[in-house]
This record gives sequence, C-alpha cells and structure tokens, in this order.
Amino acid sequence: KQWYQRRVAITAGIEPKLWKEFVIPALQGSSTGEVKSRVGVSPQLCTSCLRVLSSLITGSLPEKLSPEITHEILDTICKPEVNESSHSPLYIELSAVVKSVLNIHGSTISEYSCSLLFLLLRLCSVSTGDELIANETLIVQLGELQGKDLMELYAEHAPTLVEKLKGVHKNWTRHSPDHNLFGEFLLRSGPTVSTIMPDVYGIFKDCTSKEKDPELRMSMFTLLGKSMFLR
Repeated sequence: KQWYQRRVAITAGIEPKLWKEFVIPALQGSSTGEVKSRVGVSPQLCTSCLRVLSSLITGSLPEKLSPEITHEILDTICKPEVNESSHSPLYIELSAVVKSVLNIHGSTISEYSCSLLFLLLRLCSVSTGDELIANETLIVQLGELQGKDLMELYAEHAPTLVEKLKGVHKNWTRHSPDHNLFGEFLLRSGPTVSTIMPDVYGIFKDCTSKEKDPELRMSMFTLLGKSMFLR
C-alpha cells in the first residue's frame, strides 16, 4: 500500500494530456499508437502499463482528466488486444484501472458507464474468490454512483452490450472470451434480457447449429437452461 501511495504521489504532478501520449501507445504495444496483432502484444507489457495507468489516473485532478482522455483510455482497454489474456495479473491491474476511473469521476461516471460495465463483466467472467467479489462490488458501485440498482444498470446497457457481441459470435468456440462474457451478462442481467430477446435468440440459434463444435453447442444449451431457471 505504501509503495502504491508513493507511485501516486510521484505521478500526481503530471498532466493527463502529457502522460496519455506515452501510456496509451505503450499499452497497445506500439510506439506509434497502432494496435499490433494479438501475437505482437506482450501481456507482461500490458500488465505493467495498466499498473502505471491506474496510478496516473488516481493522481490526476478530476478537472484535468477530460472526457476525451477518459474515453480514449476506455476505448483502448476495451480492445481485445488489451483485455483478453491468459496472464492473470493483467486482470488485477485492469480492475485497478476501472476502480481508479470510478473513484475520480464519481457521480459524473454515467458517460463512461457502458464501457466500464463491459470491462467489469469481462473481469467477472475470468475471476474467482476475492477478485470476483471485488469486481462485483465495482459493478454495484457503478450503479450506485448513478442512482441505479443492478437491474436498472443492466437494462440501460443491454442493447449496446449485445450489439458488441453480434457478428463476432459466429467465430466463437467454447473457450472464446466473448462467449464467456456473454454467459456472464446473461446470467447477471435477470429479466432485463427480455428487452433484447431477438438478438439473444439469434446468438443462441447460430451457436447451436449443427455446424458448430459440440463443446460450444453444449455450453450454449447449458447456459440457456441456467438463464431460464433464473427468470
């Protein structure tokens, strides 16, 4: 904790418009800011950059961290090249970045709510134990900062979240990160999923066709059963 506080203190005097020019390109694995292929991105580099990023955000003044910069940060960390990894320390640092954004923007967080919920669902889909509890707590905080309960939060963002998954679902396997995120979203959203049922049905239909591998089909049928039981 003391080391984290020292990091924040060191970075507090650096303006976001300056540090974002270095951190965001490095986070994407390129000195030019162009995202490389997934093979070219080092999970260890992303993890280190996320650790620095959370300190920089925490040490920033809210009025200096403009909506444009915050959106650029969130757009970057929402990319699969950054948030899909088998390197578990990366997810701990990604959660720290989300927490920093929530804390610095507070009651003005609604502008970034959908991106943050997307990231938190991704984190919940790969987390267990204390880390899962911490990410679930951040989802609750995201809603509370906007005066919404969880069902209201999911209902607001359900159309956008399912739109992100449409199309890419045709390439899913049983272990695709977006397949796991879809399951996380479906099981947590409760009755609000009824507002996007045509899109959800389309995803289920495509992923349970005879052409798909048996593992994916079985997992989708299992997910359908669980979601119906929770209604």
